[in-house]
Amino acid sequence: MGRCYPWPTAASGADGENDLPGHTFGHGPPFALDPERVARVARGLAGEGWGFAAARGDGFEGLGPFYAAAREG
Repeated sequence: MGRCYPWPTAASGADGENDLPGHTFGHGPPFALDPERVARVARGLAGEGWGFAAARGDGFEGLGPFYAAAREG
């Protein structure tokens, strides 16, 4: 999914760019995004249509609205 759809990959921490070193948690390392990165991810998700159109049915429906709400603070 990462190459075709980079924003869900970033939103879910699967790209590894924002991993917290020295920790493990569930299915992989925890990750954290600063406010600027949250805003970029929200814009990217919106641009790719993740969660902003009719229900997609693929499990990612909530990503766009979640990051948009986080961006608004």
